[in-house]
Amino acid sequence: MEQYRLKINEIDQQIMALFEQRMEQVCKVAQYKKENNLPIFDSTREQIVINKNLDLIQNENIKPYAKQFILDMMEVSKLYQKVSNNIDVSENESSVLPSKYGLIGHKLGHSLSPEIHEEFFVQQNINAEYNLYEVPKKQVANIVKSLKTLGFKGANVTIPYKNVVIPQLDEISTEAQKIGAVNTIHIENGYTKGYNTDYYGFGRMLEKEKVCIANNVFYILGGGGSAKAVICYLRDNGAKKVILVTRNVDNAKKEFSDIEIIGYSGIKDGYAIINTTPLGMSPNVDSSPVNAEVLSKFEVAIDLIYNPEQTKFLIMAKQLGLQTISGLFMLVAQAIKAEEIWQNKTYTLEQEIEIYTHVKNYIFGKHIYLIGFMGAGKTSVGPELAKLLDIPFIDCDKEIEKEAGKSISEIFAQDGETYFRKLEHNILLKASSKDRSIIATGGGCVMYPPSFDFLENKQCVYLDTDFETLYKRVKDDVSRPLVEEKENMYKRFQDRLPIYKKLARTTVHYKNLAPYEIAYEIKNLVGGK
Repeated sequence: MEQYRLKINEIDQQIMALFEQRMEQVCKVAQYKKENNLPIFDSTREQIVINKNLDLIQNENIKPYAKQFILDMMEVSKLYQKVSNNIDVSENESSVLPSKYGLIGHKLGHSLSPEIHEEFFVQQNINAEYNLYEVPKKQVANIVKSLKTLGFKGANVTIPYKNVVIPQLDEISTEAQKIGAVNTIHIENGYTKGYNTDYYGFGRMLEKEKVCIANNVFYILGGGGSAKAVICYLRDNGAKKVILVTRNVDNAKKEFSDIEIIGYSGIKDGYAIINTTPLGMSPNVDSSPVNAEVLSKFEVAIDLIYNPEQTKFLIMAKQLGLQTISGLFMLVAQAIKAEEIWQNKTYTLEQEIEIYTHVKNYIFGKHIYLIGFMGAGKTSVGPELAKLLDIPFIDCDKEIEKEAGKSISEIFAQDGETYFRKLEHNILLKASSKDRSIIATGGGCVMYPPSFDFLENKQCVYLDTDFETLYKRVKDDVSRPLVEEKENMYKRFQDRLPIYKKLARTTVHYKNLAPYEIAYEIKNLVGGK
């Protein structure tokens, strides 16, 4: 412990010395601006400085905190400029810091919340920022106090902290009390109140899709916190019967009262079946909580999962002719409800749909990255998919060879794999800077940490092909540098498999289909034009 403290003290001394030097320089800048009648506050310049400094941070988890550090330092600098040079800074110029909001959870992964809220701020011309904050479990006991201390105006809360924060709040809303979970916190003048906007988001989704609640029977799959919000809303709005379906009835009875609870074998005919379980969520896209036979008993299938938007559960339901509803609009609607609470305003369904459209374009309007092991078919499926979507196809391996002026095998032999991965990463970034395209990545691209980090929040489609098929395709291909003994190649395949699955927003399985058929399936899954 002592060695860590000594190191921190050493770093603090360096920071303070640099801080003093910085303040001397900002004072000189202020004097120059005063003499030349220039404004102290230049929002464009500040944003450039913020972005430039954030680019220096390698750890993505630290970036939100680094941004806050930079903003605080800028505010202190302006105050010092004012005092040391007798400069009158107007109220508008001094109110630089945006209102702070964010999502608090343990492991946040591919959260779309920042994109939703940041777009909302732009559309409503609100000076605010929204970041992700992964909080270790050992630090959650004082989380609300920390939010107040750091000057937050509000925050969203996700698993596993929706229950933990309740005792820390001054008040919780009626629906949050009934559900027993808080996912939104509002902080005003030091007073904290918790809400459950999943309740409202679910309702807005049903309203948009014209789902009839009154006098209908609903089956809810899963016994988690989301199920509580769904059940509460359906009951409050006149459902004839709401039945909870779970694999462990005895455990569910401890969490739920005054509701019929059954196992999966007891599902009968009903109006709508609603999945609140994580089965089918990326990367485990092969899963579904029920089979087609069960789905055939219903008119409507709703999945609260939004990644992927078309889960196996919904795909099967659609094939059976059911009305299918993804959880993406619910995600947007519950976020807008949180904004209503934070901004003390009401927003229309049309405004929600505008944000929803933006989010869909954000997810599906970007590059599509094909990932998978060598021989998976990325360079044969890619051109076919590009034709279907009428956009360019980029083969990263071909671009690498153009850039290097030699084959990939030669690069490996002469420069080594580390050099190749760095070059591959640069090509990936260059390809991604162009207009929307289908981008075929190299099989090992995902194993290079900078490339993995870059792809982590991208629209990655994993071409999942069994190893025996892959080996037959590539075993005699001398142009591939990493083709080796079957046993070693299988180990490499096994090492990469969980990485492919982790990155995949969509997974397509090889089914002896032609490349154009696989491309068509991808087009349907990712919602392309």
